[in-house]
Amino acid sequence: MRLALERAEVQAADAVLIGDTPAHVAGAHAHGVRAVAVATGRSSERELREAGADLVLPDLCDTEAVVAAVHGWAG
Repeated sequence: MRLALERAEVQAADAVLIGDTPAHVAGAHAHGVRAVAVATGRSSERELREAGADLVLPDLCDTEAVVAAVHGWAG
């Protein structure tokens, strides 16, 4: 996460990570990045919420909702 932020020249407060595991959520939060979790992998919505995801989506089918969530936080 740190390397990605450095390479993108983005501050953590302006970044959003989209992932599908509690480890993704933890990694994002460890670096001050918001986490959008998507329950399309092996982790359930409940597990992702319990991991502390800032937003949990069942899938990425609603593109407008995904873009609105990310855009609403970033920049």
